[in-house]
Amino acid sequence: MGMINASYSFPITITGQPFPVVSISGGPAWLTVNGGVISGIPNAPGHYASVVITASNSVGNATLTYTLDISGVVPFLAGGALPTAVVNQSYNYSFPRNGIPLGTCSFSGVPSWLTVDPATCTIWGTPTTSAPTASFSVTQTNTQGSDTKSYTLYVRGSACCV
Repeated sequence: MGMINASYSFPITITGQPFPVVSISGGPAWLTVNGGVISGIPNAPGHYASVVITASNSVGNATLTYTLDISGVVPFLAGGALPTAVVNQSYNYSFPRNGIPLGTCSFSGVPSWLTVDPATCTIWGTPTTSAPTASFSVTQTNTQGSDTKSYTLYVRGSACCV
């Protein structure tokens, strides 16, 4: 098991006379073999069911097949207060998408004046009345897991002229 953006290393023992040449197939492009170590830095999560290591010399070949799993990163949300909305003014906020792979968002308890886009984790709309606060939760999910946090959105009245 390896993790994305972290050095991966798998030692192997190589023996034989004459000393064999070692090659690898069936794995991701970042995976290399050098001497007795298979290594690399994964750049994406994945499951590789048949990574084949072959040692060859003039006497013959020997193979080892193994499975390699590379995990991603679970998304993380900060939670807390959002920028204040103002009555009769357009409001737009995009929650930072993170994790590997990037996640999508689901929303619970969002005020009716807000529209949500789960794919981009964005909310937008125009409040028509002042409400002291709106509290709701956001869950960001990817193939590695999810994170849920609560948010508070303050809505203040519009400025008035004298």
